[in-house]
Amino acid sequence: GSSSGGSSTNPSTGENVTSVNISQIELIDLNGAKTQTITAEGVTAKVKVTDQAGNGIGGALVTFTASDEVIFGSSNGAVLTNADGWANISAVPKNTS
Repeated sequence: GSSSGGSSTNPSTGENVTSVNISQIELIDLNGAKTQTITAEGVTAKVKVTDQAGNGIGGALVTFTASDEVIFGSSNGAVLTNADGWANISAVPKNTS
């Protein structure tokens, strides 16, 4: 079926999407390692958007939000997923002093 919000077909697979899943957020430091701390150097925050079969959904709009203490790499925190369903955005602390 179709949804009123737009297409319900996964552009990456061409299959109908019956459910959308979003992974837990991961923070990746400058060395490519997972971390739980946003340091002054910044991190990359990422989530994966998948369909009911676990296939990545490309072109999905993801909006990252956080406390006022974090600055994201886009003015509104919104990015599109890549062909594999990953949404990535840079994040740095607002105050580093």
